[in-house]
Amino acid sequence: MQEIRRQMELPASMPWPRPWRGIWAAVLLLAALAVVLSSTVFAVRRIDVVGAKAVPAQQIRALAGIRLGTPLLWVNPGAARERLLRHPRLAAARIDRYWDGRVVIHVEERRAVALIQAGSDWLVLDQKGVPFALAGSQEAADLPILTYEGYTEVLIGHRLTAPWLSQALAVLAALPPSVARQVSEVHMGDEPERPVRLYLNNLLAVDLPLEQGRYASALQLLAAILPHLAGYGAGWIVDVGAPGGATVRREQAGHGNAPVDGGLVKQGQKPTGADVPTVWP
Repeated sequence: MQEIRRQMELPASMPWPRPWRGIWAAVLLLAALAVVLSSTVFAVRRIDVVGAKAVPAQQIRALAGIRLGTPLLWVNPGAARERLLRHPRLAAARIDRYWDGRVVIHVEERRAVALIQAGSDWLVLDQKGVPFALAGSQEAADLPILTYEGYTEVLIGHRLTAPWLSQALAVLAALPPSVARQVSEVHMGDEPERPVRLYLNNLLAVDLPLEQGRYASALQLLAAILPHLAGYGAGWIVDVGAPGGATVRREQAGHGNAPVDGGLVKQGQKPTGADVPTVWP
C-alpha cells in the first residue's frame, strides 16, 4: 500500500508542464510591460490642439480631461472624444497618442450657414441643422435668417428634424456664391404647395420651384439674371420656377403672390411689358 502511495506522489522538483510555462511567461511579460507603460517614462508631456478657432485651445484641453503626467496607457481616446462632443460648437473630434509623450486633439468646429429664431434670441445653425451658439453681431450681419410660418422647438446642440428645415438647408447648399452673398432670408410657407421664397438684401423676393430637384438650375438662372435686377427691390417678385425662364412681376398688396403685370424672361430673349425689367440672362 505504501509502495502504491509513493508511486502516486509527484516528485517535489518536477517542473511545470511546457504549456503552463509559456502561459506564465506571457503573463509575466505583459505585467512587466504594463508596469513600464504605466510609469512616468511613458506619460503625457504635451497636449496639442488642431482645428480649434472659435473654441479656445485651453478650453479644448479642459473638456478632453487629459492631464499632463498621466500615463499614456491610461488615456482613453473614446471617453475624451465623448466629452469634447458635448460642446455644441464641436462637430467632430479625434485624439491621437504618441510614444514620445504627445497627445494631439483634432477638432472640427461647426460651420455657420444661417440664423434661426428661438424665442427672442437668434441662434447660429450649421449645415446639418444643429443650432450651436447665440448669434453675435458679426454673424447676424453676414448670415441669412430662416423663417417659417409654423412652430418649431429650437434648442442649442439639438439637431432639428423638421421637413421644412431640410428643404431650407437644401436651398442654402445650392446657392451660387454670387447669389448667396445677397440672400438675407429664406422663408418657408406652412403649406406644401407654397414655394420657398428668398429675400435679397434689397428686399427683392425670389420664388423657387416647388420641386427640390430643380433648385440648382433655378438658382443658376437667378445668378445669370441678377445683375439686371439691381433697380428692383421691395414689391417685386422674381419667379425662377416658371417653365422656360423667370417671371418678373409686382406683388399686389393684400393678394399675396398674385401678379399685376408680368413677363417671361428667357435666355437671350428681351421681355416686354411696362412693369417688367429688361433682363438679359
